[in-house]
Amino acid sequence: MESIWVEKYRPQSLDELTGNPAGLRLLRSQIHQPGGLQHLLLCGPAGVGKTSSLHCLARAILGDQYSSQTCLELNAADDRGIDVVRERIKNFAKNQVRLEPGRFKIVILDEVEAMTEGAQQALRRLMEQYSDTRFALACNQSEKVIDPIQSRCVRVPMTRLKNEEMKGALVKICDKENISYQDDAMQELIEAADGDLRKAIGSLQAAATAFGKVEIPSVYHACDIPPTEDLHAAFDACRKGIWRDAHDAIFKLLDQGYSGIDVLKALRGVCIKSDAPDAIKILCQKEVTTALISNDRALDHLQVE
Repeated sequence: MESIWVEKYRPQSLDELTGNPAGLRLLRSQIHQPGGLQHLLLCGPAGVGKTSSLHCLARAILGDQYSSQTCLELNAADDRGIDVVRERIKNFAKNQVRLEPGRFKIVILDEVEAMTEGAQQALRRLMEQYSDTRFALACNQSEKVIDPIQSRCVRVPMTRLKNEEMKGALVKICDKENISYQDDAMQELIEAADGDLRKAIGSLQAAATAFGKVEIPSVYHACDIPPTEDLHAAFDACRKGIWRDAHDAIFKLLDQGYSGIDVLKALRGVCIKSDAPDAIKILCQKEVTTALISNDRALDHLQVE
């Protein structure tokens, strides 16, 4: 059975990580931090390497003592209640493990903002109580993490990966897997991932597995990207002010099963690549971003203006 590439190519050291050089500098500084590792809070969107970075840091600090006895990982989106903090995390923190000087037990807690407020308050008390345990937290939305936890952590911002960083990582995988690819297809895959390397690797494997190579048709299929001819038809109709034609082109895509979010994002990409005046591109960016933020649930009933 073929392994999942996201796991197969998961970085094992800080040097293998892609992107976020400023964030990685902060993490490396923790290895030789006077007084030892501090509590950490990594903030950023999904798929940019927050959890992988924390595991790499844990390996760098714990060395040959890195194990399930010294490093506990939980996803707070699955284990979000106060009982998890009182039982699993507290029991791990209480467990006595002989560590070399300068090393600590590490709790990696992903999506910490998904924890209830009561669970976060209990977590804050554990951070104060167990001096031989460090908490390495990751979140997508830091505003949902209570202030007492944020104030006890070194905040490490993690941003979406740049296209060239994504391409470098994906090309390495193609070379190792002996997969041929077209540059324009790779670019489409990268743009569809929108800075999420985990998503990009998953789409790359889907395209390669289904079609044996990475070309435009395989990428469109793997990434569920709406056909460009329909998108161009909608955008051209918008520019000409032909509302009915634009409406029909968009709803043709929706009727084919594409989500409103995917159609909007793809339409924004068509606009940015077009020869339209900058004023139109800015307006398109504004309208699409507003729609994405304001009303996700209504996006399958688009109104093209």
